[in-house]
Amino acid sequence: MAEGILKKMVDEYGAQLVSVSSAGTHAQNEQPANFLAMSVASMNEINLLKHRARLLTKKIMERSDLVLALAQNHVDFMKSKFPKYMDKVHLLKNYMRDEPLENADIFDPIGAEGEIFQQVFNDIKVELERVTGHIVNASMDKI
Repeated sequence: MAEGILKKMVDEYGAQLVSVSSAGTHAQNEQPANFLAMSVASMNEINLLKHRARLLTKKIMERSDLVLALAQNHVDFMKSKFPKYMDKVHLLKNYMRDEPLENADIFDPIGAEGEIFQQVFNDIKVELERVTGHIVNASMDKI
């Protein structure tokens, strides 16, 4: 859901040079988005029908300017597998904050009910609304 939300926000900024993609620490390549995730996203005018999961790789880490993780265990995984790229990795809820939040994880809703997916969608959206302007501005600085 995060990829879809951020893509929509970046499009609304008109930032054509920002590329948004997602990868999972334990994803099964080519799996479609979860049905409830697609449903919640669709209710929020985001289409995930073409989304396919992919596993996080060294190549993805190399090519990324910024990697936003939703939970600390994702950060820990990247630290163990890709320590060279940790300067790019940030926990979404703590990105661009003066003081880190104590509990900065966003819950993984897989296996939960639809209302939990909606709450997670809302949590991700709030955080991405907070940082999208910075992401877009940072991309403009690279031109």
